[in-house]
Amino acid sequence: MENRSGGGAVFTVELPSAANPSVSDTRPYLIGASISGDVARKTKARGSRILVVEDEPTMAQLIADEGHFVETILDSRQGLDLALRHWYDLVICDLRMPHLDGRAFYRQLASSENPLQHRLIFVTDDTLRRER
Repeated sequence: MENRSGGGAVFTVELPSAANPSVSDTRPYLIGASISGDVARKTKARGSRILVVEDEPTMAQLIADEGHFVETILDSRQGLDLALRHWYDLVICDLRMPHLDGRAFYRQLASSENPLQHRLIFVTDDTLRRER
């Protein structure tokens, strides 16, 4: 963490890159949502369920951490539906997505008083483009 003069802070989060990304043929918006074998054991040991909502498949796969049960959704509306219906320890959400951007995603969680509103990290791979 780095404190900024005048207020605020910068947090740097380093996540390992994923080896051999795969996209499910039956649900093309869902990447790597398997909970079998080693992943299930790690999930029990760490107790972490993470929802990644990111519209770019390559970025979504880079964010996914093999040490946790990570459900990666490429469509923000489907991601919000999962967040409202299921329990997760953390949501990692892209700020700039079609249909429902990160801010609107957060507002929906907050308006429904979903506890995930307090366990949400925003990411973006697009810091130079003006607001949409």
